[in-house]
Amino acid sequence: MLAFRDKLKNIYAENDLYILPVIKYAVALFTFISINQILGYMEPLNNMILVLVLSAFCAIFPWNTIPLIGVIMVILHCFGLGLEVGACAAVLYLILLIFYFRFVPGDGLALTLTTATCGAGFPGIVPIGLGLMRGPVSALTAVCSTIAWVFITVVKEVAVPMKFASDSSMLDVVRAVIEGMLNNKMLLVNVVTCAAVVLIVSLIRSSGISWSWEIAIVVGAIAQIGLTLALGNILEQKPDMVSLLAGTGVAALISFILAFFVYNVDYKGAEHYQFEDDEFVYYVKAIPKNRSSVADPAEKAYTEEEEYEE
Repeated sequence: MLAFRDKLKNIYAENDLYILPVIKYAVALFTFISINQILGYMEPLNNMILVLVLSAFCAIFPWNTIPLIGVIMVILHCFGLGLEVGACAAVLYLILLIFYFRFVPGDGLALTLTTATCGAGFPGIVPIGLGLMRGPVSALTAVCSTIAWVFITVVKEVAVPMKFASDSSMLDVVRAVIEGMLNNKMLLVNVVTCAAVVLIVSLIRSSGISWSWEIAIVVGAIAQIGLTLALGNILEQKPDMVSLLAGTGVAALISFILAFFVYNVDYKGAEHYQFEDDEFVYYVKAIPKNRSSVADPAEKAYTEEEEYEE
């Protein structure tokens, strides 16, 4: 397995210039198609050629391009439904973007994937991995993406019927959207749960204890299920047990795969060092990573260069 892992890492290192744009293109394409299928009120945006062009544009730019264009598409679709709905969308998403770019501008992929998994009915897939790979502040990413998705569902379930009701005014639609967001108890459950899981996992992962990543994944999965059920019971919201268990199981599996590729270490080979200077005494714990016999391309090139010089 270690040899297979190192081969994959070497392949990606040698071909990331081509692999990364393909991944970005696929994520962008899925995101934009999903937005058009769920909303679709602005007819020009439903053009598949436009979606393909926008996805190709995102493939050559940073990850944050995908959520930015996605937000613009959602706002335009909301304006296609009605001026008041578009104004609500613009205000909400502007606030979310300000918080996002102020505190967690490097979480573009997580922001996109969290919103997508919420749309698929599995809001708990991303938080554990987000806590492993990022810091505690990334809890804000989970909060922003969850709120963004719930607004889309409120538009679909509340604003659309109000717009087509003959006796509703623009003020009634705005009031219905705001109340739909504030009275959505499942939004509170998902926001608190996702944020708490990111915080718990990231704190355990960075604690420095042995098997910290593995413990963080297990505790994060338990916390995700436990908090969802507890908050759901308090707020009288019964979660979908199938999606909760399936989403948590998939999240744990993906997280263990991430740990294997990113943080596969040999705790038995840990070494402890002590040294000091004029002001401090330092205690250092060094844990070697598990490695196979497959050489890293950079190391191999360095070795060949040394042999050539000899």
